[in-house]
Amino acid sequence: MRRLLLSCLTEKMRYRVLYLLNHKRRLSFSTPRSFTEKLYCRMYQPLPEFSRLADKFAVRSYVQEKLGESALIPLYKSTRHVTLDTFADLPESFVMKSTHGAGQVRIIHDKSKEDLAKLAEEANGWMEKAYSRYEKHYQRITPRIIFEKLLLRSNGQPPADYKIHIFNNGKRQFEFIQLIDGRFAKTTQDLFLADWSRPHFSRNNRMPGSDLPEIVDRPAELDRMMEQARELAAPFGYCRVDFYLFEGRVYFGELTFTPGGGNLRFIDPYWDMVLGSYFAWPDEPEDGTPLTTRYRVGKRLRQLTGTFQQHTN
Repeated sequence: MRRLLLSCLTEKMRYRVLYLLNHKRRLSFSTPRSFTEKLYCRMYQPLPEFSRLADKFAVRSYVQEKLGESALIPLYKSTRHVTLDTFADLPESFVMKSTHGAGQVRIIHDKSKEDLAKLAEEANGWMEKAYSRYEKHYQRITPRIIFEKLLLRSNGQPPADYKIHIFNNGKRQFEFIQLIDGRFAKTTQDLFLADWSRPHFSRNNRMPGSDLPEIVDRPAELDRMMEQARELAAPFGYCRVDFYLFEGRVYFGELTFTPGGGNLRFIDPYWDMVLGSYFAWPDEPEDGTPLTTRYRVGKRLRQLTGTFQQHTN
């Protein structure tokens, strides 16, 4: 019913209504102030770079240029269509995921025990589905399936996911880490600041924190991981950079520009405004002259990201 009602509205009004329903206040497109308002504005009118950098395959060129090949999880292959032959030269264990969505992941421990025909059908089904109706930059990604090396800890679980939120406003920078563990078991979430202290804010969800020392203790690789996150997020007013720590190495996960579909919530809504103040809007070039349209911002970002476009075209 809600989808039917929304379909009767103009596009911009749909975003306004969705924001009102999810956040209980009005959305301003002309003067967004809060973190979530700015995310909704991005969803409505994303920069072209967001599609390239949110693409889990295309972003590898950008990461390789900025951080080097060693930051990337080894890639076995990518394809636009999965068949039984696709699996023939893959190792026994691997990760299969789509490049245009979230949650479309399969961990394969032993392919000889899998129904490969069903696995291919599942992967091809992912590519037929648009990931997000309202995050437009995902709709502009060419769907692919990629196969990566499987990283597993001694407990049989994938490494924890360090989601580093980087805010830049030209004068001040703010960062916090959202640490997710147990994606395929008992999922936990912990929040930390860049110095590994606990922040004064907390997410409005029911996900418990971890009690495992190897998760909540400050990682030895933290400083290196933060440096790399800042390097990748530098051209943007806000970007979330995901990493995995595995056997003493920092591996890149993905870049996200509109986390949670713009619906991240905090127990105290005050922090939505605080984080919004650290989020540069609109983007400005180094000389401080405001840019009048988002597509002029896109030109500036292409300069900042170097030869990235050459690698992905």
